[in-house]
Formats: sequence, C-alpha cells, structure tokens
Amino acid sequence: MWEDLYKQALEEGWEKLQNIPGVITGFHSTIDGLKKVDASLIEQLLKKIGTITELPEEPTSAIRKPEDLIIDLLISIREGLAYQRMIENEETFKWTLENVGYDQLRLGGTSANMANLLSPLPLKKILVYANPLTRELAELFPERDNLFILTGEDGKPVLRSPRKAWKEEGIFAIHWILEYGEGLRVDLNGFSFKSPRANRFIAAWNPVNCRLRVSEEFKRDIFLIPERFSHFLVSGFHILLERYPEGKTCEDFIIPVASFVGEMKEKLGVKVHYEFASIGSQMIRNSVVKNIFPVIDSLGLNEIEFATLLNDLGEQELAKELREGRFPIVKLVDGLIKIMKRTTLRRIQLHTLGHYISITRDKNETEERSALLFSAILAATRSLLGKYETFDDLKRGIEVPTITLTGYEGIKNIDEFGVVIVPTKVVQSPKLTVGLGDIISSSGFLLS
Repeated sequence: MWEDLYKQALEEGWEKLQNIPGVITGFHSTIDGLKKVDASLIEQLLKKIGTITELPEEPTSAIRKPEDLIIDLLISIREGLAYQRMIENEETFKWTLENVGYDQLRLGGTSANMANLLSPLPLKKILVYANPLTRELAELFPERDNLFILTGEDGKPVLRSPRKAWKEEGIFAIHWILEYGEGLRVDLNGFSFKSPRANRFIAAWNPVNCRLRVSEEFKRDIFLIPERFSHFLVSGFHILLERYPEGKTCEDFIIPVASFVGEMKEKLGVKVHYEFASIGSQMIRNSVVKNIFPVIDSLGLNEIEFATLLNDLGEQELAKELREGRFPIVKLVDGLIKIMKRTTLRRIQLHTLGHYISITRDKNETEERSALLFSAILAATRSLLGKYETFDDLKRGIEVPTITLTGYEGIKNIDEFGVVIVPTKVVQSPKLTVGLGDIISSSGFLLS
C-alpha cells in the first residue's frame, strides 16, 4: 500500500509544484562550515579544555566559552539528537575557528537552505532574503533560473540572481555544522558512550543577523514588485540572543518582524510557514510563541523542538514522557492536539526518525498525506545521493526501503483535527544530514 502511495505522491507533487506562483524564504541565509567529527577530533578538543567528569542532561542555552561548545557537542552525540546553539562572543568564535576549523564551506541558514533545496524542483520562482549579501555568500548560491534576490537597479526594485546581486565582500558569519556518524565512541573520565544514530550539532556565530533586522529596502520593495508569490517560509529566530549590549532584548527584534510578516500576509495574500529550529533560550521561545504564532498558518519542527515547546507551554509531564519513551507516536499525537488547542495555528508538521506527522484544522488529509510522502522522497534522495537535480533522481529516493511500520500510520480524525502519519524512508549511511528538516518542512507545506 505505502509503496503505491509513494509513487502516486511523487507524480502528484511534481505536477502540483508547477502551479505554485512563487515562494519567499526569509530571514536567515549564511555560510556553513562543515566539519566531520571523529574520535581523533574529540580527543584533540578534550585535551584543549581538560577533563570532563560528567555531562548535564541538556545542552547550554548559549555557547559562552569553548567548554560549552564541547559539552554541547558531546550531549548531541550521546543522544544522537540535533541541537543548535549560538556562540555569544568573538573569543569563542576565534577559538573554534582555530581548533575546530572546517572541511568545506557551504551555503547555510534555514532560508538559504530551503531556497537551495527547493530550486531544483519545478517551481516558477523562489525569492530568498539574504542580508548582507556578500560575494562569498552569493557565490555559494546555485545558478538556477528560478532563484532570485530582491535588489535595486536604476532606482527600481527588481529580481536578480543572487550571484549577480552582491554588494560587499567578507565573511561576517559562519555556522559550524559538526556532523558525526552512528556508533561514534566517546571515552571520558570514568564513562563512555556511542552515538545511537548519525546526526549533527550546529554552533553558530552570526553577529550581523543575530538581531534579525529586516532591511528597510526589502520591507518597502516587496510590495512594489509586480511578481506574485503565494507562500512565505519564515525562519531565523533561533539566532537571536536574549539580551544585547545596547540594552535591548530579543522581543525588541521579534515584534517588528511579526508585524512585517502580518503585513505581508494581509497585503500579498501569502500562506505563512514558520520553521521552529532549535532555540536554546526559553525567553526567546516564549516570545516567538507570543508574537509569531498568531501571524503564521503552519509550524514545522522536529521531536526535540516539539518536546521543548510542550514543556514551555506547561506540559512538562508529557514532554518528559516523550523524551524518556524515545518519542512514541501516540504521545506525539497527544502533544500535537494540545498545541493546536492552545494556538491559532492551522497546521503543524512534525518530522522524526521513521515517521512524519501533520495535524490540521482543514479537511485536507489526503493532500497532507501526499505532501508528507513527497517530502520523504526528497529527504531520502538527498540522504542517498547527497543532492537531487531531476525527476529521475527522485525515483531513486522511492527505492530506499520504507522503515518498519508500527500499525499506527494512516489518516485519523481526532476531535476537530485531521491527523496524518506516514512511514518514512531511511538511508542507513547518509551522505548528508544537514538541511533534511528544511526540505521536509518546506516541501510538505507547499504541497499541503
């Protein structure tokens, strides 16, 4: 049954994408520094910072010193879970650059990742926000006919290829993607552990965009261009700080963005999806829930972000049960229903190993199922091949085995909500894990 539904979803999704007028992604584009983490690197880093006798249950809320970075990385490895934390000072950034370094530079940031991963698909146009757009960042964007930046030319706003729109040079931000494989062994003073799955930890230094100030030109020009857009993918709040040297707080920057998103939704008629990402600070998360949730239609997140959100909303017992039970489906569905009842969200999409789940107020469960299956094909293809360029590439993704079923998959109606659960395809030795959540959420939203 599921293999037939997968094949049908591929055909339907490919055709449906061609009818979407345009997609906007904002407000987080940056440069990623990829680094493969192995036992040798961990040993070197531990020698630099000294002996660690124990690890806390949770990562730090922010990286303020090299020890924080190493501890957070080790927690991610121990749990096999993806975390992201911000580096808060230049000294730790310089230490990381010198002692961790990177194997390669790549396009990064949730907005840029979504734009990059959506651009091989048959979408008419994708407008990505990137500020500042330096030459170093611009050259990491792919050359595609459907990928654009909003810029000025002869005093008028126009859409141009990112590679032709940069205005300055230099690397002002870098997000380290520290990837590790399944079974990586870590030996500490008195105890050891192995990573239960391949995953990554992200440590981000982003002094320019950590205030998330949307440029005045973009806020003006997006309403002046004749091109039509129907979907808006929002992200970037995970790179904010709680407090800033000038005395402002995260909410001073979140409120103006929320107002602008609401204005775009009203004037442009776009459907809005917010990709939660891993936010270490409860203060920032609470402000996002308070100010951003009311102006969006759809929310995307993974199981860790989901449990954290539940905990913030007062569901501490359920959040604890989720973590201790390794995120059983029944409990995940319970949590989704609780969040829907406490918010005005139209839709939530949750991706976890083995299953994708969506819950919606709309009566479109069949479309949701097809959307989730298509997103699973994209993720499987990227994991298997490292990329996808053509429709035939996605056929390779269908060939990836579907993970063992639990019997709980399918379409369900619970209270006033439609719940869709699909089994996913899992590549045992993935070529890439970075960006999988971005493509799962963005494609699922566009096709829902």
